[in-house]
Amino acid sequence: MGTNVSETAVQSKLSLAEVFRECVKPGKRIFIDPQIPSEKIAKATKAFAPVKDSEHIFCLIDTTVFGSAKQGLVITDQGLYWTSLPLALPPGRRPYPEVGIVNAIQTSTLKGLELEDGTIISLAALEWETLKGLAEYVNKANRLFGARGLVIRSISKTVLDNFKPLDISVASMTVSPQNKRFAYIKPVGRSLQGRSLCVDGHDIDGTYDEVKGIVFSPDDRHIAFAARSGTKSFVICDERNSQRYDEIGDRIIFSRDGLHLGYAAKDGKMWAMVIDGNIGKPHIGIGEDSPIFSPDGRRIAYAAVNNEEKMFYVTDDKEGPSYDKLIKGSDIFSPDSQRIAYGASKQGKCLVNVDGREGTPFDAVDRIRFSPDSKHIAYVARLGEEHFLVFDDKIEGKCYRGGIGVDPPVFSPDGKHLAYVAVGEKSWFVILDGQEQEHFEKVADLAFSPDSAHLAYLAKMGGKGSIVVDGIRHGAYEEVGTGSITFSPDSAHYVFMGIRRKGMQKNEVTRFVIVDGRNSEEYGYIFQKVIFDTFDFYHYLALDLNDRIVLIEEKIE
Repeated sequence: MGTNVSETAVQSKLSLAEVFRECVKPGKRIFIDPQIPSEKIAKATKAFAPVKDSEHIFCLIDTTVFGSAKQGLVITDQGLYWTSLPLALPPGRRPYPEVGIVNAIQTSTLKGLELEDGTIISLAALEWETLKGLAEYVNKANRLFGARGLVIRSISKTVLDNFKPLDISVASMTVSPQNKRFAYIKPVGRSLQGRSLCVDGHDIDGTYDEVKGIVFSPDDRHIAFAARSGTKSFVICDERNSQRYDEIGDRIIFSRDGLHLGYAAKDGKMWAMVIDGNIGKPHIGIGEDSPIFSPDGRRIAYAAVNNEEKMFYVTDDKEGPSYDKLIKGSDIFSPDSQRIAYGASKQGKCLVNVDGREGTPFDAVDRIRFSPDSKHIAYVARLGEEHFLVFDDKIEGKCYRGGIGVDPPVFSPDGKHLAYVAVGEKSWFVILDGQEQEHFEKVADLAFSPDSAHLAYLAKMGGKGSIVVDGIRHGAYEEVGTGSITFSPDSAHYVFMGIRRKGMQKNEVTRFVIVDGRNSEEYGYIFQKVIFDTFDFYHYLALDLNDRIVLIEEKIE
């Protein structure tokens, strides 16, 4: 691999289990996740540790004589639970912001941990060296889980629309990139066969036979969609109609700067690309993922089909080489807009074409990504039953028969780290800078923080969903929302979505935003990711429990 990745990369932080092993010698009374017997968890949580659904137990210390786990200490990602002495007193609990500095203490009458406020957690059954290690461990856990006393304060909740489901699926709604605007298609007319558009809670003039391809510009200022009346179709952008065609392709897209609009259109038997109303060269067919604008908005690429049913990319009006098939789901343009890469197949083999040069042929290639500085390319490939990562046309790391997850490889913003998901025989795990991380039942949604110092992803273990940040697993939820991880601009906070199931039906669930392990209010549906406006202020769109679309604004304090 090049110098931007593995050789100079710093190692990820130790998982909490590894931190524990550094601090505490193994003992028969001490149980560490994931080796905590389920029966002990059940007895401890019933007797003295009523952990919440959002908490994840990392350590259980059983101080009973016969191992019932009804007395002892439980350490979670949010705080400590313990039995008090005398036992007639209620059990103790401290969230991390209130734990403070912990010290091991041993006198003629006391032995255990002393919290900063003077509270004593009696652990007389433990050895002194174990107690000292345990105090060190709790202090590290306290720091790792951010003893900032975080509070989520609701700033405003604005009702934007009284949503009436009817034949409309809330999941089919289109939400703007800035997560403040929304649009959906409504059935209208006496037989509900017509279609109209509702934008931001207001019905837009016009009834059509079909509406599709709703898209907002990246800055939320513009909206476009395709409509059909009778046999003719057209695109409407900010209430201005294009010329009419026989058919409009499914993909309508704005350039990143919002200044240009592109889509494919068909007249007669031929398709053409339409950019800002200008019709391009006709082709037998246009690829369904076309057009593609470069990040700076100055270049355009699209896939086309020739008379021999071969596919090729057209870039800046120049046709590239023909292939049997073009592979979707890749970057195409580099971040600096100067380079082009795409996957293609010919003669039964797959390859990546980079700037006009064909790479090594494999049985399959997929998920091509450029590094942030545009100098390197990583992608997933397969030869026979072996799956692996390719970096700059060379196989990187080990081969895995189980596959390479479902996510593309992810570069950190500074380009110094590279992560991807591998699948073993019975587990999924992240490869970070060439090093295997902890194994889980499933892993998805890799995300680096803006400062490149933290890696987060969603993981499933024991049927529960969690977020893993810097190798440390937080929480244990019924489900977690895919594609929901985001960091604050200063990289100090992580946010994702939890899902709670209320019944057996798909719609019998609630969703809630989780900020650094703290849950927000529950909603019927949450659209897209949370958007940070400042380092501690964020917003998101949700459907509340009364079927109203609301804009939520919250602040971290």
